[in-house]
Amino acid sequence: MSELLASRLAGDEVMTTDGVELGTLARITMDVSTGRLESLHVDPNPGQGEGFERDDDGLLAVPAGRIETRGDYLLVER
Repeated sequence: MSELLASRLAGDEVMTTDGVELGTLARITMDVSTGRLESLHVDPNPGQGEGFERDDDGLLAVPAGRIETRGDYLLVER
C-alpha cells in the first residue's frame, strides 16, 4: 500500500478479500521509532471477526501484513 496519512484511514470500512464486510476502522497501531504500520483495529460488524484476534477493547486486531489495498474499502486477507 502506498504512503498515506493515518488520519485519512479513520472510519474506512474494512472488507476481507473474500467479500466479508468486517467493520469500521477504529484505530491503528504503529512502531513510533520506524513509522511502520503494525495493525488495524476494527470495530466489527455483528457476527464478524472469525479468524482475527481481538484487543482488550474487543476490536479486531488485523496485522498490517494482511492489508491488500485501499479503494472503496480497506481490503485485508482473512
